Amino acid sequence: VTAAAASAAAADLADVLGSLRRGFAQAMAQGAACPNALDNLDAPPAERMGPYGSSPSSDPADPRVALVLRLLLQTSSPALPAPSLAHLLLGYDMEMGLGGRLEESLLLPHQEYSCLTIVERMLTQHQMRLAVSKPKLYSQCLYLLHRVASAPVGGLPLLEYLSPKNNPLIPN
Repeated sequence: VTAAAASAAAADLADVLGSLRRGFAQAMAQGAACPNALDNLDAPPAERMGPYGSSPSSDPADPRVALVLRLLLQTSSPALPAPSLAHLLLGYDMEMGLGGRLEESLLLPHQEYSCLTIVERMLTQHQMRLAVSKPKLYSQCLYLLHRVASAPVGGLPLLEYLSPKNNPLIPN
């Protein structure tokens, strides 16, 4: 394999990983923006919409954000090898992570649209409206951040990202 072929393959991989990351983030963002976003995948239909019941429209509940969060939680389990699909979708630099150096990896949310940027928006925007209107989604977002930040591999980059000195959305 020539150096040019290896370079082209690496560029193609980066494009594919970036497209996958952006696609899941877009689905999550669009689902979170829906007034009828599904709060709890496991609840009976009458209880799925949060404490205020279903939206006045007759549209079915939108499960996108709940499904992506479930996927992120399932693939961020400490029992699974790292890097995982959750690391990719949250915006870790997978090229470095795939080399076995995830603890040295960078989170790329400032340069890359990812599920982490969507989780961050869901938790910080609109005066914490999500905590009241969709408590299950809100708690899952917090649990996901806790799980990834406390992991021995890959936790440090997330903690550095969440530091108020590095992130203007986190208050001092």
